[in-house]
Amino acid sequence: MSIKKFKVPRTMRIKGQKWSIKVGVNLHLDGEKVWGLCDFENRLILLEKNQPDESLRETFLHEYIHALCHVSGIHSEDVPSWIEHILITAMENDMLGNNRSLFRELFK
Repeated sequence: MSIKKFKVPRTMRIKGQKWSIKVGVNLHLDGEKVWGLCDFENRLILLEKNQPDESLRETFLHEYIHALCHVSGIHSEDVPSWIEHILITAMENDMLGNNRSLFRELFK
């Protein structure tokens, strides 16, 4: 399956809330380099610019899941990483890949 180069949106809505997405360099959390961050207070997703496109897409989905959990009242620390992995894989392969037209039709 071939997926087009990922174009990072500047904003998105998550359960009706407007979130900003910014691409930066040299992101750190607790002194460690990270590919992405989710700033709940400012409704902001930060993505590291210097990562492969495939990783950027996965990082975006990972941070989206954190934001979705937050606006749903779920602490993302309570979501096991294996569930996060399943959700990311389902979004990439099923919603955005193999069944794109089906999901487009479902969410008209």
